[in-house]
Amino acid sequence: MTKNFEMYLKYLTKKYLKKHNVRDWLRVIASNKDRNIYELRVSQLKVKKMSRGGAAGAKGKKKGVTFTIDCAKPVEDKIMDIASLEKFLQERIKVGGKAGALGDTVSVTREKTKIIVTSDSNFSKRYLKYLTKKYLKKHNVRDWLRVIASNKDRNIYELRYFNIAENEGEEED
Repeated sequence: MTKNFEMYLKYLTKKYLKKHNVRDWLRVIASNKDRNIYELRVSQLKVKKMSRGGAAGAKGKKKGVTFTIDCAKPVEDKIMDIASLEKFLQERIKVGGKAGALGDTVSVTREKTKIIVTSDSNFSKRYLKYLTKKYLKKHNVRDWLRVIASNKDRNIYELRYFNIAENEGEEED
């Protein structure tokens, strides 16, 4: 094999390890016996001592958060009923692998045109968006409404209409 090809294979292997988040633990080295063979070896890990103050939280999930779904526009136009969305979320949110068993950790409340979901434990914002989209699809309004994070506060989702006027203008041209 040529030297460039060998280096390219080593590069691709490192890239694969990095993609799968194991680059910190494995390393690619040439074999002692034959330089054309590469081996994956476990790296010597350096353990950092953590202060007693506390460790970093779980990655990707947040603790003790409040999310709001603003349904003002569709409710004013009487396209959807906010009480049914509240009931849907209470029935479908999974806590501990069981749907509908919210307990004390998660609460779903309604204030005029807003749904407020408060959680004391880990709760994913993306999961709430997924359930809201599922509700819209079930009630056949997913084609007209979309779920968007607010520009001002990222813990607020808004239900907005798709911009149909722009699409109609393009079709006429």
